[in-house]
Amino acid sequence: MNSVMNSGWSTTSEDGNMGTGTVIMIATGSSSSANKPSPGDSFRALRSLAEVSQILLSEVEMGRLYELILDVVEQETGANTVSLMLLNEDTEELCVEAARGLPAQLVGAARVKSGERIAGWVLEHGEPLLLTDSSPQYPTIREAMVREELSSALCVPLKSKGRTTGVLNASKMGPASPFDARDLELLSILAGQVAIAIENSRIHEASRARTRQLAALNELGMVVTSTLDLDEVLRLAMEGISRIIRVEAGSLLLLDETTNELIFRMSLHGGLRQNPSLRLSVGQGIAGWVVKEGKPLLVPDVQAEPRHYAEASERFGLESRSILCVPLVIRDHVIGAIELINKLEGEFTMEDLELSNSMAATVAIALENARLYTELAEFARELERSQAQLLRAEKLAATGKLAASLAHEINNPLQAIQNCLHLVTERGSLEESKRRTYLSMAGEEVQRLIDLV
Repeated sequence: MNSVMNSGWSTTSEDGNMGTGTVIMIATGSSSSANKPSPGDSFRALRSLAEVSQILLSEVEMGRLYELILDVVEQETGANTVSLMLLNEDTEELCVEAARGLPAQLVGAARVKSGERIAGWVLEHGEPLLLTDSSPQYPTIREAMVREELSSALCVPLKSKGRTTGVLNASKMGPASPFDARDLELLSILAGQVAIAIENSRIHEASRARTRQLAALNELGMVVTSTLDLDEVLRLAMEGISRIIRVEAGSLLLLDETTNELIFRMSLHGGLRQNPSLRLSVGQGIAGWVVKEGKPLLVPDVQAEPRHYAEASERFGLESRSILCVPLVIRDHVIGAIELINKLEGEFTMEDLELSNSMAATVAIALENARLYTELAEFARELERSQAQLLRAEKLAATGKLAASLAHEINNPLQAIQNCLHLVTERGSLEESKRRTYLSMAGEEVQRLIDLV
């Protein structure tokens, strides 16, 4: 394979960028009757493909599926090196997800943009490549070839719903029999099964992730709704979220609408609760921005984020590397934010952001319920105090009326006694019979007073 030996070819260059091959040949079937398979060969090939398809589609765990794909391609094509590259939707780059015969450090690290090198060409054009030294070479493909020991290679696109989602590479080293059009056709068919299997696995993973999210939301919901004490809700919310997402530190901030400031109501760092005397203006720091805009924010590199407020991290005594912050919203009204710092296992992901946003909605409802309960309890206590005061006032009024009535009842007999005694003592010429009558009347009034008391 002189042209390959002279030009060089590589599935991976020294800088980790991917390429595949020297010659393009689109899979259109064999061009001569000598290469046509017999009916028996076709049947065996179909049965083999059916078995391979069944094997691939039966595996839904992504890591094991990748290994199965490499096994199948290696066995069916006799390739010395095999690699699977998938498209990162965010960066629009191909990334090596699994490989055989390549340096281990390239897996997860080697990346290729659309149009770059051989794999990038296949991604851009969505067409398979058969690379040997017997066909003409495109200049862009020739430039990507750097390894001389390759005899031939295959590079086929993985397509899902009409869109290229990855590339499958296979190559042979040394003077071994090179790949031909039938190998290209076989790998293209396998690529179709691989694409379906990967899509199924992704759906399965998404379903499992959603199940985990729902379980986490259910767990958090049960915890934060187990009490109506506001401080307890704050504590349980932060402990639950920190446990589910596993972060180094986190804070729950509530908006003080009278001062338009965010107050750190509950903070956790290393499992310890803290209440730093720190306030942020709305718009200040990452949490302030989230509250002002009412939008979640994921900051993978805090040091490169101009909105980061370093004093908050210093108060906690930690070095913030990454931050995830979501707003607490009730009826389109932002009441605060939850800020998570430094994920313990890996980096924050969009799944973490989505889960945190959902958990924040649950926490916001629990906080609102606790706030309403607190207000209702305070109203009930105020009402009880008012009722007690009213009851005391009514008792005092009743006592006053009773005292007035008693005074009146006592005063009448006393007036009568006074008059009788005055008549008896002041009139010396009073007849004995009248004197006894007056004294008898005074005695009756005295008895009346005795009966009244």
